[in-house]
Amino acid sequence: MALENDRDNRLEVFKIGPSLDFSHTREDIVGSGDWSEWNPLRPSFIGTILAVKKRNDDMLEVFAIDDKHNFCHIIQQDPTTKSWSDWAMLGKSSKSGMSLAVEKRMDGMLEVFAIDMSFNFWHIWQKDAGPNEWSDWERLGRPTIKGQNLVVAIDKTKRLQAFAIDTYNRVWRKFQNSPATGDWSWSDWERLGGEWFTAISLAVATNNDGRLEVFAIDTDNRGNHFWHIWQIAPNDPKIWANDWVQLGGQSDRGTTLAVQRNGNGILEAFTIAIDAVGIDPSSLAPPDIRHTWQDYTNPIPNTWKNWTSL
Repeated sequence: MALENDRDNRLEVFKIGPSLDFSHTREDIVGSGDWSEWNPLRPSFIGTILAVKKRNDDMLEVFAIDDKHNFCHIIQQDPTTKSWSDWAMLGKSSKSGMSLAVEKRMDGMLEVFAIDMSFNFWHIWQKDAGPNEWSDWERLGRPTIKGQNLVVAIDKTKRLQAFAIDTYNRVWRKFQNSPATGDWSWSDWERLGGEWFTAISLAVATNNDGRLEVFAIDTDNRGNHFWHIWQIAPNDPKIWANDWVQLGGQSDRGTTLAVQRNGNGILEAFTIAIDAVGIDPSSLAPPDIRHTWQDYTNPIPNTWKNWTSL
């Protein structure tokens, strides 16, 4: 599942169905709670992983891993008519992998991050020559860890920060050193939160004040529950809360997670639930997609609404 705000600032949600087909829905009106029907995204394409980001021309670009593990992308042509380009391979040379993420750099170019089939980290970026011109794939930093999942976000200092799950399900982070001064190099990998924590899925989003917040689903043996951790100081990529905090209750469980700041400026999280504990299953249309959002009406800091079906 992946989220992005479209040209009109409405949230658009993309998902992969049981047959590995891609579809999407969007808000009818910003913050209304009303959503369009699910529509197929080029039904001839099937894949296993997806990510989406809005480009400088305000068109959405979707990145995916197809059923043969190739990295591909597709570009929105007209949000009004819902037309899209054809799927194309990403990069000058073909590469296969298991995970990808995308973010917009401080210079406005998109940068895609990936993990290959040998658990190594790579990245590729748009070139100044134009939004459809890309560099070739390059290794990301020193290979100090092997990864299986990653997400990326840009912080208040305009650094990209990457967050990853390694092959032991531990959570790590690294960040660009100083892109504002032309230094596009990266820090080493560091653990995020307590060493007790293990995860199977990650998401990251930016709060209104510029602080990054990372969300996770813990491992199966812990129950597939939701957790989050956040930056303490938005101007320093090294200062984070000491440990993870659970998001929701023991009955809230999911298999995937996506988070985005919505048109009202608050973070909203979406998941595909793995059960319907406490909810009448007959009231849920498959798949069981639920969401929650920050509750700024509550005097207790960092409070969220209960998970509800979409």
